[in-house]
Amino acid sequence: MDQIKLFKNRSFGDLISDSFTIYIQNIKVLGMAILVYAGPFLLLQGLATGMYTYEILKFTQNVSGANPFEDINSIIALLSSLGLTVLLLIAGAMLGTSSLVGVVNNFLIQYQEKGVENLSYQEIGAAAMRDLGKNIGASLLIGLIAFAATLLFILPGIYVGVALSLVYAVMKFESIGVSEAMGRSFKLIRGHWWQTLGLVIVISIMVGIVSAIIRLPFTSMFTFSSIRSELPNYPVMLFTMGIITIITGALQGLTLISVSIQYCSLTDISPENNTDSLIDEIGADDFTNSPNNPF
Repeated sequence: MDQIKLFKNRSFGDLISDSFTIYIQNIKVLGMAILVYAGPFLLLQGLATGMYTYEILKFTQNVSGANPFEDINSIIALLSSLGLTVLLLIAGAMLGTSSLVGVVNNFLIQYQEKGVENLSYQEIGAAAMRDLGKNIGASLLIGLIAFAATLLFILPGIYVGVALSLVYAVMKFESIGVSEAMGRSFKLIRGHWWQTLGLVIVISIMVGIVSAIIRLPFTSMFTFSSIRSELPNYPVMLFTMGIITIITGALQGLTLISVSIQYCSLTDISPENNTDSLIDEIGADDFTNSPNNPF
């Protein structure tokens, strides 16, 4: 199996094709790492999603009127009942995203350093768990900044979201903190914002179509129950949403790979800032300060 060089300048088409190639050729080891290490967090996210959906369905069936959300008292009651569920949903989404991005970026690190034939899902997952706390902090900070930008207007929120999309890859590949990685992400994106947005949109649409096909039988079942004014079986709904979230999380790995491939491509454009140059500089500093240095 041929190995694709990560750090090289790519056209838009190459970004998509290389992302698909890396994902498909290594789906077994990457999928196992996602299932075993990110799976529990994705399951929590799915369970919280199921709880939230069930509460909404129950609310719409228990409140009379064409539009149950017109009654302010009903809305307040709904928000009160959803308090814990919303917190679980936010926590699940943050843990799911943080663990998933950790698995993907550690997979790419090992892909680059060890080669295709020497990948180990256990080593990938263990490294991802070590990065979990750092990735959670980054997710929280990015989420708050994007939310604040969205409050100003939706377009600034989109701009900031795309500009910060490389943060996780920068943190992992360059071993720097979240604040420095945010500045680096903005710098790399400059001049390539539209390309990055287009890449995310194209890959997300493809992943979304496959995810929608997987969800269709289950969402149809739940919708049919709602039309008949019947609540779906609660345990079945939670279990179904949990499994679906794990599967779609594995598919989302393709999107995360494409973003990291974009980081590698943009870094190669500026060789003075890429990972290889940073390593060379570290080695040069160590040699300079060495007592065996004849110079």
